[in-house]
Amino acid sequence: MNDRRGDLYRYEMYRKTKRVMDRLHELDIYTPNESGYPLIEIPLANHEDIDPVGRYLFDRGVYVTMAAYPLVPKDEVGFRMQVTAANADDEIDLLCEVLGEMNDRFELQHDHHRELMSQSRRTRG
Repeated sequence: MNDRRGDLYRYEMYRKTKRVMDRLHELDIYTPNESGYPLIEIPLANHEDIDPVGRYLFDRGVYVTMAAYPLVPKDEVGFRMQVTAANADDEIDLLCEVLGEMNDRFELQHDHHRELMSQSRRTRG
């Protein structure tokens, strides 16, 4: 792959990842991704929602990797999305739309949720 084409692919991944990250910030949905890399994790507030969340995403045509307990700690149960240069803009639009729907339908973790969890851990010792 030549430098110009590689730069174009890197830019497309950056641009599409930024759109998703901006949407998450707009919805106040927590993600531990602070780097902007195209692997985006979304933890659920209730680990028991993993099955209906996975079904909802699949039914809406959004294919992700599910991170279920006991493979991850209960407070990290959720799903992971991989943004690629091959994703079309309409696929990113759909993902951003579905994230809004999920925010209304399921209890996702928000920044304040993570802060409360941290405070709870500190209180317990």
